[in-house]
Amino acid sequence: MCLVRENPKITTSELANELEIILKGVEWNIGKMKKEGLIKRIGPDNRDLNTYNETKIN
Repeated sequence: MCLVRENPKITTSELANELEIILKGVEWNIGKMKKEGLIKRIGPDNRDLNTYNETKIN
């Protein structure tokens, strides 16, 4: 969550690189956080630019 807060336009590839995990792991965690209402997508759903530029913290 800190990386997304610091850079709301970070891509899933950049997150995977920063966290030293595979891309599938990032996608799984993003899906889990979306399901829990912690993050939501603002803007187009573009696979090349998987940006989450709004975070919600409970």
